[in-house]
Amino acid sequence: SGTATLVAGSNNVTVAGTYTNDATTTGSGTFTLNGTFDNDGTFTLDDAGSLTLAGNTFSGSSSVSAKTINIGLNGTLALNNSLVVKQSGILTLTNGTTTLNANGNLTLFANNVGTATIATIPSGSSITGNVTSNAYINATSRAWWHLSNAVHTPAVSQWIDDVYITGTFTGNSNATVGGNGYPSMYYYDEGDELSGANDGWNEFPSEGGNTSQTMPVGKGYRVFIRDGIASVSAKTLSVTGTINQGDI
Repeated sequence: SGTATLVAGSNNVTVAGTYTNDATTTGSGTFTLNGTFDNDGTFTLDDAGSLTLAGNTFSGSSSVSAKTINIGLNGTLALNNSLVVKQSGILTLTNGTTTLNANGNLTLFANNVGTATIATIPSGSSITGNVTSNAYINATSRAWWHLSNAVHTPAVSQWIDDVYITGTFTGNSNATVGGNGYPSMYYYDEGDELSGANDGWNEFPSEGGNTSQTMPVGKGYRVFIRDGIASVSAKTLSVTGTINQGDI
């Protein structure tokens, strides 16, 4: 505790009691915290490093980020500070009796390098509270993308904040994008294809609907990604909600 700088290098560090970081902590080894962790300074682990949280208190005012993060306690850990899983990183609940309360403070980051993920959650463990999940769309040309969600039934409004969606629903991006306003987001229904309706593809949000329509768990969508009639740029699709887990 205090205002000293800890440069751990590739060494492994284990703290049995309270660890309060008011200055700078860096390293590329394994950092294990078995007690309270309060971060009000800069806590940065290189991609080779890993962070294990085995205590039941995670607090502070400054975000903590690492590529490999393990939640290693038997019991409940509530995130009362921002915890970011870096691009291509993975968050793992290592025990079978762990509840991680994300509390709106867990972010799965994504960029052109990769996307953060959550490992298979052991039976008896769970993640509660809201998680922010990001997906990077490396759009180099106007094209159809097949997309889905990692969180439970988010509203279309969460997508339309990040990508343009045109169609016949209220709150569409028609005026911003220009063109004829044809639908740019569809879902597939095999039953409709068998009946000869729209080759199985249905516009979403539905005609006359709005951006509060929610996207069911496990359903994928075909979305036309572009900026305007003839332009496109890379985008990050961000949604927040309870993470999908268990049988989907």
